Formats: sequence, structure tokens, C-alpha cells
Amino acid sequence: MYVDISNPFNDTYTDFILPWDTSGAEQVQHRSPKTRVLGAFKNVWWEVFDAPSFGDTVSDVFVVSDDIQAKAKLMELVQQTPFRYIDAGELKNARTIERMTLLSG
Repeated sequence: MYVDISNPFNDTYTDFILPWDTSGAEQVQHRSPKTRVLGAFKNVWWEVFDAPSFGDTVSDVFVVSDDIQAKAKLMELVQQTPFRYIDAGELKNARTIERMTLLSG
């Protein structure tokens, strides 16, 4: 199981280096087709890891994968961490999640 946390930003963090019809997570899956690839923590900036809670609100982590069992395993492994994990569907949904990160920066 491989959890991709990367976002394919350009060097100024203003855009992405990949076209709209793919994502960093999909590129990992393409290069390692036998690997169970998940995308997670793509919408979480590094500062949030130090302080994941905002009053009564916790940070959301969107989890994507085409492998339902891998998603279930990840959700089991992280259940004691201070984030709220949301099953965000298929791996291709990383296209949107990765780009959403620019809105929160």
C-alpha cells in the first residue's frame, strides 16, 4: 500500500505541472500498476500537522483510491489521529483534491 501525499505544484506554488486529466496519485498508480495507491493528506498544509484542531473543528483529510480494501485499511490505521477522514471516492478524484489545495494556501 502506497499513500501519496504529494501535490504536483509548480516551483512558485501557483499552479500545477500536470494537465487537468490526471493527478499526482494517478501518475504514481500508472508507474506502479501492481501497487495499491491511495491519495491522502493532499489538502493538508504542513502547518496543520502541528495544530490539526481549530476549536471544536478538526481538519478534514480526503482519502481516494480505486482499491476499497486499501482505503478501509488506511481508515483503520489512522482512526486515532486528530483528523476527520473522508472517503472521497476513486483515485481520479485526486485531480480535484490536489487543485483544491491552492484555494487554502
